[in-house]
Amino acid sequence: MNGAILLLVGIACFTLAYFFYSKFIAKAIGVDPSRPTPAHTMGDGIDYVPAHPMVLYGHHFAAIAGALLLASREYEEKSIISGILGRFFS
Repeated sequence: MNGAILLLVGIACFTLAYFFYSKFIAKAIGVDPSRPTPAHTMGDGIDYVPAHPMVLYGHHFAAIAGALLLASREYEEKSIISGILGRFFS
């Protein structure tokens, strides 16, 4: 199968899941968009502070990048090739 076709099928599946499956999950767990967040109900100016959505977006990807770094180091340590090369270059 051509890689471009596989990519388009994957994007289509994720798009459909975003629109349909996310609504199903929201109904299943009872998401209420009008309900205020703890940052608004328990705001103390220290631990509970409302943040701009773009700041939260940046924190989300920073957390993913940190986990990826840890996972890649763990994979590298378990890799056979790095074990062989480690004997010669360390």
